[in-house]
Amino acid sequence: GPVVGDMACGEFGEGKMSSTRQIFFFLKNYFHKKNIVKDKNLKALVTTGPTREYLDPIRYISNESSGKQGYEIALALDKLGIKTIGNFRDDDIEAGGQGAPLSPLFHREVFEGSQEKRVIINIGGITNISILGKSNLIGFDTGPGNCLMDTWIKEKKGKNYDANGNWAKSANCNEELLSIMLQDQYFSLENPKSTGPDYFNLEWINRSISNLNYEISSADVQSTLAELTAVSLMDSLKRMEVINHALYFCGGGIHNQYLMNRISHRVETPCLSTQDLGISPDYLEAVCFAWLAYKRNKNITFDISEITGSNREVFLGKIYNPIK
Repeated sequence: GPVVGDMACGEFGEGKMSSTRQIFFFLKNYFHKKNIVKDKNLKALVTTGPTREYLDPIRYISNESSGKQGYEIALALDKLGIKTIGNFRDDDIEAGGQGAPLSPLFHREVFEGSQEKRVIINIGGITNISILGKSNLIGFDTGPGNCLMDTWIKEKKGKNYDANGNWAKSANCNEELLSIMLQDQYFSLENPKSTGPDYFNLEWINRSISNLNYEISSADVQSTLAELTAVSLMDSLKRMEVINHALYFCGGGIHNQYLMNRISHRVETPCLSTQDLGISPDYLEAVCFAWLAYKRNKNITFDISEITGSNREVFLGKIYNPIK
């Protein structure tokens, strides 16, 4: 892999993990062919598994990913005597943080330094931003990215995603419904804040629609959901007074041409790609976690209190040494 298919985040694309069996045999053959197993300094990174958003020290909301695949990969690596790094959010959560987003650290590392004022915007299931060039690091989730659009088209058309935003483009945004959706308390929260598809989901859409006293077409709902992603992002950029900065996008949402056009229209500035900065928007997150694993292996801690709300410096990742 990765292969094309349904991904754990709810999106469809080139990012689905191969089966556990396929991965195990690939790794086994690869390591043995190159005689890598004899290298005692070899380390591995496993990034699969669920995301948890804690409501308090006991309760949390999570996605449906079981983490079984990641566990099996780690187990196979352990049998080969390879150090493994994973569970990047645990220490931050134990320190009272939300465990997300972590990408602003990497965005600052690789994209800051230019005199250009930049905002890195990742549109996956959720949209998050990293504001660079300030004395303190700022990053948070602005609201839904693709998750609501993907959920709605799955429910109404049996498709995994709205290719190029064509369904949304064929209809019209319902301004009253958009206004109802924007009244959700999440959008008025101060950062640090994070969210997920566990909150912005089909039930959330239907609850919003129920506040209308008339029927609305499914296509108009889709168009409104696209506008919601654009407007909630615009509002966050305005609130942080960075809407005039250079905006660089990454994540799956960059391939939704209609969505990107709506964002560009709302923010009144071109939507750039992290490819312009040297890193593919499709692989930026994977590179980010490899970087985090490298830092964890060096026993480097981070103060991300302004991003996640944690109350101390934290390690990002846990190191698992082979049993044998």
